Amino acid sequence: MDTLLTALFLLLASAFFSSSETALFLVNSKKTAKNKMLLHVLKRPFVLLNTIIIGNTLVNIVFSGIVENFFSNTVYSEIPYKELKIFLGILSTALILLIFGEVLPKNLALKKAQKLSNLVAYPIYLLRQILFVPAFLVGRSTYHLTRLFAADEEKGFSKSEIKYVIALSREKGILTPDEAELIQKIIRFSHTEIKNLLLPRNQLIALSEEETLQKVWEVMKTEYFSKLLIYKENIDNIIGFIHLKDILNFKEDLKSKRIKNTLSLLREIHFIPESKNPVDALKILRMKKVSFAAVLDEYGGTSGIITINGILRHIIGESVEDSVKKTNDIQKIDANTLIIHHTADITLARIKKIFQIEKEWHNEEDKIIRFLLEKFDRIPAEKDILQSLGLNWEILEVSNHAVKKIKVTRG
Repeated sequence: MDTLLTALFLLLASAFFSSSETALFLVNSKKTAKNKMLLHVLKRPFVLLNTIIIGNTLVNIVFSGIVENFFSNTVYSEIPYKELKIFLGILSTALILLIFGEVLPKNLALKKAQKLSNLVAYPIYLLRQILFVPAFLVGRSTYHLTRLFAADEEKGFSKSEIKYVIALSREKGILTPDEAELIQKIIRFSHTEIKNLLLPRNQLIALSEEETLQKVWEVMKTEYFSKLLIYKENIDNIIGFIHLKDILNFKEDLKSKRIKNTLSLLREIHFIPESKNPVDALKILRMKKVSFAAVLDEYGGTSGIITINGILRHIIGESVEDSVKKTNDIQKIDANTLIIHHTADITLARIKKIFQIEKEWHNEEDKIIRFLLEKFDRIPAEKDILQSLGLNWEILEVSNHAVKKIKVTRG
């Protein structure tokens, strides 16, 4: 009886390793992002794989020895030929191990990969700690053997070779200087870590779900945000974001409504693991048709926010939108009249400098749109007029709740 119980335990252990291997390497990366233990286990896939293989091999060896001996001395004990008994014992053991230790567990894991990976993460983590040394040694051995046998494989171009080709193409006139520089930037971009592209967590502005919608509106108005992150308990648990349009269209009293009681306003936010490379991150953003996503570190905490515009800035230095804004953003009609476009990018100090105003403005580093929102205490409408700082501010154009054009006059 003890032998059978031991064999059953070992068979279950074999099934555990087989199903764990399948589930952990098929798990959905998006759904994995919030499980800190699972992320930690998956951080070093080669050590993980070696741990599972070592554990499964040890279990299968012991199981095979016990069960083969059991079959030989009981089920096939009447067979007079020793070699035949051993053969039948091995065959029976192999069939049991194949069906119940490999095929069945792996098939079940294929159907329930996400759920199973969450369940096995902690036990596998403990086993990895126990078997870390042998797993590491096996990993190093296979690494060197792989390099030995793969030495003659065709290699791709190195970074220096690509740079040489670009330089030669530029010299021969195949590429213009701007084209060559852009290609160089794309190459550097592909080798950049995602953490170098994101807006880090210490610069994020977000609100707890316990805050009121009035607070959301005030932050949006002050910071001129069209989107605001919302978290539960702390910034490591972002649950979504609120869009300015939804606040403006909200018919009830903002002061009396807490975010957690109006979760219908929350829009879904997408998560990207920090381990992703920038190219994959850009693909995810484009595939999901979103402009930004939260980036999670190896423990599932919030590392920051990555945006398509931020990625493009890194590649080409500035976005197309930025380059447009830098031209014709202030049109000088005469010595006392300005037409201003893109009010979110121009500071009061710039207006002060153009008009050569010497008087100190306490808020001169504020963007114009922030200044207008504070004065009007709402999104300004077309034809609204404000008299402040010795100037007349007239709203000429508003589109999608954004001030596009204003006229500033002196005197």
